[in-house]
Amino acid sequence: SAGADLLVVGARGLGGFGGLLLGSVSQQCLHHARVPVAIVRSVDDRARRAGDGRIVVGVDGSAGSAAALSWAMAEGSARGATVEVVHAWEFPMAYGMPTGVVAVDPGAVDDAARHLVDGMIAQASTRPGTGDATVERTVVCGTATSALIDAAKAADLVVVGRRGLGSFGRLLLGSVSDQLARHAPCPVVVLPVDEVEQRRGEASA
Repeated sequence: SAGADLLVVGARGLGGFGGLLLGSVSQQCLHHARVPVAIVRSVDDRARRAGDGRIVVGVDGSAGSAAALSWAMAEGSARGATVEVVHAWEFPMAYGMPTGVVAVDPGAVDDAARHLVDGMIAQASTRPGTGDATVERTVVCGTATSALIDAAKAADLVVVGRRGLGSFGRLLLGSVSDQLARHAPCPVVVLPVDEVEQRRGEASA
C-alpha cells in the first residue's frame, strides 16, 4: 500500500486473512500501514441498512482526531454526505485533600467539550477540499466506544485517528479500537496521523 491513498481490507477472511481484526494480519495493517486503513463489514450487513449519506468521525482534541476530522470532511464534501462529529466526555471528579470529593459542574464540562469541537471544525474547514462539507455535532456524556458505535448505526462510514487523548486514548491499542473493529455496523477508516500530515505537507510544498 506504500504510495496508495487507502488500504482496504475485509472484516473477515480466509487463509492468510483468517481471523482478521483478531490476529496478526489486522494488527500489522492497523499499526504499520503508512496510509489510511479501511475495514469493511460484510455485504449482507451493508445491504440490511439504508445509509443516509452520513460519515461519523470521533474527535478528542488530539492531532490524530484532527487528521481524522479533516479526512472525513473532505470525504463528506466529495460525496455530498453529512459529517457527524462525535465527542464523548466522561463525568469528572476531582479529589481534594485529605479525602474530600470536589464535584465538577457537568454543564461547564459539556460547554468546554462543545467549544473544543467547534474549534476543531473551524480549523479543519481551512483545509483544502473540506469547506463544502455539511457538519453536525454530537457531544455526549459517556464512553467513546458507545458514542461512536451508537452514531455508526445510522452511518455509512466511521472515521478515527490512530492515536488520541482522554476517552479516545490508546486508539488501536485498547478497547475503543477493538470494539469498533468488532462491532461497528459500517466500514471503519483509521488514519495514521504522522503519515497523513507528512503527505499533506508534501502535497502543499
